[in-house]
Amino acid sequence: MKIVTFNLRFDNPKDGPFAFANRKEEVIRRLREEMPDVVGFQEMRDEMQAYMEANLPEYVILGHGRTAEFGGEHCPIAYRKDKYKLRTFDCFWLSDTPNVPGSRFKVQGSHPRICNMVCLYDIEEKKSIRVYNTHLDNATSEARRDGLALLLEKTDEYNKSEKMPVFIMGDLNAEPHFPEFAQMLARDDYQDVTTHFEFTYHAFHGYYDEPTEKIDYIFINDMVKPLECVIWESPEGHICLSDHYPISLTCEI
Repeated sequence: MKIVTFNLRFDNPKDGPFAFANRKEEVIRRLREEMPDVVGFQEMRDEMQAYMEANLPEYVILGHGRTAEFGGEHCPIAYRKDKYKLRTFDCFWLSDTPNVPGSRFKVQGSHPRICNMVCLYDIEEKKSIRVYNTHLDNATSEARRDGLALLLEKTDEYNKSEKMPVFIMGDLNAEPHFPEFAQMLARDDYQDVTTHFEFTYHAFHGYYDEPTEKIDYIFINDMVKPLECVIWESPEGHICLSDHYPISLTCEI
């Protein structure tokens, strides 16, 4: 199977030539070329999701906004209709009250943060998988630490009820050496398949004067066998897909 984490970059007119309106056809072209089984998107918004759904009818795209009114950015998970059946969907807020829409930690940036989870039944393999997709806080290490701790707590709860192949992915807004990341690296039940990438955020290759960073990840448990993990670079003459590289993992379950 092929699973991808993809920060789309929200539709920001200030991005000029790299605004989503100018990238969206290339995004669809690449997704159609690759046809991944599952994709975890970050920075999706309603109008972007509507465009993706209209142009990718082979996929179900599950997720809603992170505010109390379910607006704003999404972290939806897309899966192929021909390969999977949905068993369970869960969305929780990264906060002390994860079931309260729009909630957040006391020390956090201006936006609520969420994590989406799907449990999918693989029709061909006759197995289930569990996928978590998130976008951690960009402002404080405390919120990233607590958000990641909550995510791991949730994965442990679900694993107790039924163990299966697990994928944890997304834009974690933390480089591997950041202190909030230590708890993830300390887990011996999850493997980071992205360690060979120097960076995943590239700021539209210098359009913005910001440093490159390694902040996007895919983690797997021991029931997943990784075969190849690559970034999707844009061919010469093609517009950037995003200000992040999408990461694609080919694996066996």
